[in-house]
Amino acid sequence: MTKTNINATSGIYNRCKAFETNQFILIIYALLFVSFSAR
Repeated sequence: MTKTNINATSGIYNRCKAFETNQFILIIYALLFVSFSAR
């Protein structure tokens, strides 16, 4: 593997990890919102 390939792969991987984290935070906010509205 060339250095460029490694950089590109890790860039995609980091982006996916960041996306997963954002989704996780959004899900938590959604759950909080639902629990407050349900009261």
